[in-house]
Amino acid sequence: MLEKAGLGIAFNAKPIVCEKADTALSQKSLRSVLYLLGLSGRDLADIKTGIVDRSVVN
Repeated sequence: MLEKAGLGIAFNAKPIVCEKADTALSQKSLRSVLYLLGLSGRDLADIKTGIVDRSVVN
């Protein structure tokens, strides 16, 4: 499944799974996965506060 995915992320996975994934992360939080998907810290803050379209705010 990881080999077929567009981006295979092994999250706190065993070594054999990490070998098959494009990227392996050993973190406590899934937040680092969001950065791999292209979301910035500002994007995460906007999501937390409920802002969906920053052009409306600016």
